[in-house]
Amino acid sequence: MEPIVSRMAPRVGVAVALPPAARTDDSGNHFGSQVVALALREPDPCRRLREVAAARDRAKQTQAVTGVTAVRVWTARFPPTRAMMRRQRFINAIETYLPGPPSQMEILGAPVRDLSLIQPLGADVGLTFLASSYAGRLTVTVRTDPDLFPDLDVLIEAMERDWRQLVLITPHRTSSRDA
Repeated sequence: MEPIVSRMAPRVGVAVALPPAARTDDSGNHFGSQVVALALREPDPCRRLREVAAARDRAKQTQAVTGVTAVRVWTARFPPTRAMMRRQRFINAIETYLPGPPSQMEILGAPVRDLSLIQPLGADVGLTFLASSYAGRLTVTVRTDPDLFPDLDVLIEAMERDWRQLVLITPHRTSSRDA
């Protein structure tokens, strides 16, 4: 019998911009989320990336992107809803991508060399990934709750190993400070 770990597929809440037709006002950010199951048991990073991309495509085709964030914020005002949200088991991690400006900015004449963005941890979600681009560079920030996700060192080591393998087969020029 196959071990349970090899059958697991963690689910990630992925932030998605709402399509213009779903925007009813101009009162702030317009985003929702979709849930994508990750095929982490695939050892080859290239095949795993293709499987995750396929899962993401399926989510785009089968899940409606709604402005659920505003509903969650509003309902979190009520103690029973807050209690349920703290005990959610639907997603295991949160992922967001924030594209930044393609060229370097200045503040008061000083160049902004890098941006460090932080994503808050969700209720009962001990792991977040925030990818952001700025001036031609991609940064991935990983944040964990050590009680909910104690193996950060194992995750970072695996990410670095896979990143190095993927960079080697990338057909276009890719650079990385850490790879």
